[in-house]
Amino acid sequence: MPLPITIKDCNRVSKITEYGALYTANAGHDKTFNAKMTAANTAYNLLEPKTSKKFVITGLFIKAQFSVSNSVAATIIVYEAGSRTSLTVVETIINLGLIRDDIASIFPINILVNTGVWVNAKTDDPTVDVVLFGFPIDD
Repeated sequence: MPLPITIKDCNRVSKITEYGALYTANAGHDKTFNAKMTAANTAYNLLEPKTSKKFVITGLFIKAQFSVSNSVAATIIVYEAGSRTSLTVVETIINLGLIRDDIASIFPINILVNTGVWVNAKTDDPTVDVVLFGFPIDD
């Protein structure tokens, strides 16, 4: 008689029952981190590194406010950085342009953030909001 098997990997659980049925489900819940970007060319920190932890980004929600031009897109970059206030892009996570009232809803994604780095966002227009979704995992 086969035994039930449970496998937990990252934030997902897979289970094979004694009858051979496979079940998959989330093992936990995402955390959210947001930034209301109110100044151009400024680093907005979304995520700080944690000791012995990596982070999996499962989604991004980015909104250009009404005051953004309807003909010239605001450039938004979400990136890995060497510090909370660094404008230097170590690795780009996403780079996109949005015009007035545009929304970028980027789900589902599965991006592993490098250990020991910050995740920051910057824009050339001071009226953009960013929400990052994800969960930490052991290094």
